[in-house]
Amino acid sequence: HKAALSKWVQLHMKAIPGLLFESPSLAARSLPDPRQRRIRVGFLSSFFTPQSSIWGNFGQTILRLPKEVFDIVLIYYPRSPISQADKEISNTPENNVYLDKMGNVMEGVGKNYMKIVQKQLDFLVYLDLYMTPEIHLLALARLAPVQACTHGHPVTSAIPRNIMNYYISWATAELPNAQEHYTEELFLLPADVAWEI
Repeated sequence: HKAALSKWVQLHMKAIPGLLFESPSLAARSLPDPRQRRIRVGFLSSFFTPQSSIWGNFGQTILRLPKEVFDIVLIYYPRSPISQADKEISNTPENNVYLDKMGNVMEGVGKNYMKIVQKQLDFLVYLDLYMTPEIHLLALARLAPVQACTHGHPVTSAIPRNIMNYYISWATAELPNAQEHYTEELFLLPADVAWEI
């Protein structure tokens, strides 16, 4: 899949160069010392609903991240209308970001970039890139110092590593030569821990 998906990504990068946005604040920022302030992590999904498999797989992990270390931001893309119940899955609904549905690609993308950039994230994690095409277009931008994706669909984003830095997976689910299948640096959670709880 990597070769075919890489061609698809390169085509979008050439056809719509405005997708290659980089937050102006990134040059002046470094990752925080967790002893001085909490690390701000954004999780982006179009499936932040109590009934979705994405929330079922990742929700409890996100909710259990220690609040004294992490400042969590849930970033919702409205694949369908976002309900009050959807908003309330978050431990910190006041931090939630609600993106606009993208009709005209560049107009919608630009507005959504700004909503994310304003949060001054340290890490941005895309939970389900290939499950909603618009999210894959958003992911071509550098909106945080460190960006990662994981499996909504378990395949590489095919986005260059200088943009999408890491793919988070589980050692038990990967082959010994797994890195060959990813454009991102593969970050493997240990085989002896539960993943997607």
